[in-house]
Amino acid sequence: MDQTQSQKMKLDPMVAIGNGRRQEGVQMYEFGLMVFEGTRNGGV
Repeated sequence: MDQTQSQKMKLDPMVAIGNGRRQEGVQMYEFGLMVFEGTRNGGV
């Protein structure tokens, strides 16, 4: 159990960065969709 715990701690920063990047990408994608919808409907 101790070994897996230490391995988890070692990987954690990379996992956090990966999750952060993914979250950022999702937000950018949703924002893009929102803007696209707005321009298509004649609004901004």
